[in-house]
Amino acid sequence: MTYEERETHEVGVGPWEGDWPEGEQWDRELLAEGDRRNVVDEYRYWTMEAIIADLDTKRHDFHVAIENLQHDFNIGSIV
Repeated sequence: MTYEERETHEVGVGPWEGDWPEGEQWDRELLAEGDRRNVVDEYRYWTMEAIIADLDTKRHDFHVAIENLQHDFNIGSIV
């Protein structure tokens, strides 16, 4: 894909086709206009609040800590 094609290439999905799904997690505006956000397909057309609430049920109870002792900017930029 060329640079020009990337500039005009649409990301995401268009408006929902068919009958709209039922449930509080669905964002009616996204269903009507399409969802261009960078989210996994499982969360397409969901409200941000519903996505966060679902992720809260799947979180681990541990924390990850990373320390860059040698000031390696390649490693630091990954973090």
